[in-house]
Amino acid sequence: MNKLLRSFAAIPQSWVSVTGVSWLAANRLVIHLSVQRGRRGPVVQRWDVEARGVRDVHIVDTNGGGLQLSGVRHPAARQYADEYEALSFKGPVANVNALIGELWVAHSETVGDWISLDKYLPSARQLAKLFSRNRGRVCRGPKFLLRRYEQVLRHNELSTVRRSVRRSRSRRAQLLHFGASHIVAERFRATLSGPVER
Repeated sequence: MNKLLRSFAAIPQSWVSVTGVSWLAANRLVIHLSVQRGRRGPVVQRWDVEARGVRDVHIVDTNGGGLQLSGVRHPAARQYADEYEALSFKGPVANVNALIGELWVAHSETVGDWISLDKYLPSARQLAKLFSRNRGRVCRGPKFLLRRYEQVLRHNELSTVRRSVRRSRSRRAQLLHFGASHIVAERFRATLSGPVER
């Protein structure tokens, strides 16, 4: 991957486009990329990037532009590398709607728009029902995110319990980000696949 990233950075006004995706197995794929000089410029390189241990694929933009590889600290990758926990609470909630809003803000501050709000948190309606009972399981999810939710609950004077429900599937998750699209996988390997045009 480093060879692709260095090559991409060395091309003036480099622009990456997805020309195809081939699934090789349930958790393995190859994404075919062309690197152009400028958005509508000539193709100067073609690369095949193999992703192994695929955890998430979100391809919505095939003409994205930039290319970036991030490690396990990125929230999109970290959600698959972290241990999974369950978060429960106990105690009366003074203002249910305010608490739900605080959880939403905490979610956004922690992961931006990389993880949808409803992936781990229940809907507002379900949370309101849960908080009116003064006890129960809020959600299950990656440890780093549940720690943040727990801070919000404790700030609202609720007692909390987090318990492990699943060990990490992989400590090596990475994020390959191109345009508005991304792939999270354990490993990426890039191979120059086509003639280099000058």
